[in-house]
Amino acid sequence: MGKQRIAAAAFREQPLIQAIEADPALEERFAFDPALHFDENLETYVTRHVAAVLPTPALLTLDGRWVEAGGLDYKRMVNAYLDGLPGDTMVVRVLHHSRRGAVVRRPGLLGGAGR
Repeated sequence: MGKQRIAAAAFREQPLIQAIEADPALEERFAFDPALHFDENLETYVTRHVAAVLPTPALLTLDGRWVEAGGLDYKRMVNAYLDGLPGDTMVVRVLHHSRRGAVVRRPGLLGGAGR
């Protein structure tokens, strides 16, 4: 049995992990399986996590290009792009969620209560 399988088995033997795996609602909430990464060396682990800190699913560049992608190459590209910007560049991160056809009205959010 390889080191990764031994580590994964030891991980899954923990009572908390067994409880999560036994409850479908908890298993869905905690779907990430760290045992998959037990064989990573330190350099690979650090590179993967550093690259993931800033990138979002889409990037609008200063010259108006909209870039959407995923994966480690995309994250490296976003980080290289941000690192190459002039020091006085203001970077804005926008979190946006939308549902087609859905109109959300919240009284008081824009223009006072009840309007």
